[in-house]
Amino acid sequence: MVIILTGHFVTDGARSWLSTTDARDPGLFSLGGTAVSIESLLRLLAAAPGRAILMIGSFDDDASLDPWLSEGIGAIEIPQGVMVIRGEPRELANFAEDFLIEPGADIAAAARENSSLSLTGFAPLSWRISAGASENVVVQQPVQTQPQAPAPLPQPNLSDPKSIEDSLGLTLDARREIQRDLTILDYNTRGIDGIFGQGTRRAIANWQQVNGYPQTTYLSADQIQRLDAQASVRAAELEAEAERKRAEQARLDEAYWEETGARGTEVGLRAYLERYPDGIHSEQARAALEEIALAKRQNVSVEERASWDAARAINTVASYQNYLTLYPNGAFASDARANITELNRSQADASSIAAAAEAEQRLKLNPITARHVEARLKTLGFDPGVVDGRFDDSTRRALRRYQASRDLSVTGYLNEATLIRILADTGITINR
Repeated sequence: MVIILTGHFVTDGARSWLSTTDARDPGLFSLGGTAVSIESLLRLLAAAPGRAILMIGSFDDDASLDPWLSEGIGAIEIPQGVMVIRGEPRELANFAEDFLIEPGADIAAAARENSSLSLTGFAPLSWRISAGASENVVVQQPVQTQPQAPAPLPQPNLSDPKSIEDSLGLTLDARREIQRDLTILDYNTRGIDGIFGQGTRRAIANWQQVNGYPQTTYLSADQIQRLDAQASVRAAELEAEAERKRAEQARLDEAYWEETGARGTEVGLRAYLERYPDGIHSEQARAALEEIALAKRQNVSVEERASWDAARAINTVASYQNYLTLYPNGAFASDARANITELNRSQADASSIAAAAEAEQRLKLNPITARHVEARLKTLGFDPGVVDGRFDDSTRRALRRYQASRDLSVTGYLNEATLIRILADTGITINR
């Protein structure tokens, strides 16, 4: 008896289930008919001790879980006489095709020799499918105890997709480049780290399917060359689209500046900054407002000036409201209201900004890559200030402008998507 399960597994720690494709945001009390209990299948297999195999291959999913469930497989109690083999789904499929349907194949030895699989439960040293029995019956054979001559070293099988990829000797940087290419083509590798885990293998299989290759999840030299060519073309297309959008945004920005901030009035300058806080003329607008504020100070009472200086020193919504209570029509009333609006907006964005900063920290960029990012921003017309690998206010503003022009999440912080796009057509390897 052989049962093969591959997909998304959830557990409450003591019990585990295979979540079916019908499940949407599974919960402990709503699994119902949308999940298969591993424990139930193990009880079924227990009816055939010494003739039962359970194979399990899991991969991540984006479904949200309730607090009582987590992804993965919890502790399972394996009945006597049941072999459990775990591994990546594709490895399990290859193992099943190579050994489970071959009479005389030594399943136990093959599972042990495959470093991608783990073997638990009933695990004799040798366990063969009898050539004379039906294919779903396995019998245990005696273990050879006589000394054996050393086996010859295995030679790479260049007809096997995995051996073909292994023979290429891909470096960590080459693997990152492949992940970058896949990501540019919208195949999610779940990271650009040079490690070909389940996410990358699934992305490769999807790319292979679209391009008419067998879905082996392993790449040949020809496939890598084709993938890189496709990614280069797509990167150029993305940059051309982004440049058209940037030019249109610049045209609208300039037109709005002419109608508002260019007139030099406080109202016009504030109107411009409200719409384009990181606009082409944003720094010019803020400098002009500072000049207007300095002029105001010369024409107000000592008391109002002190109240305004105190509000700015504290720089909170409450401090500006206190000023407005004392001077509702004061010289700095418009400044106070503008600052309140900005502070409220910043507080509303605080959690998302904190998450974005954390995502950037997880990239662990080295100074060389950080300087590459700044240099690339400058080349693209987004002035990051001094190119020194230090992300200051000027760099953050340049990043926000870049992200807005590329339809990326506008935070001013780097994440995988922004980093890949910035370095997409430079030939620079993404080092951490």
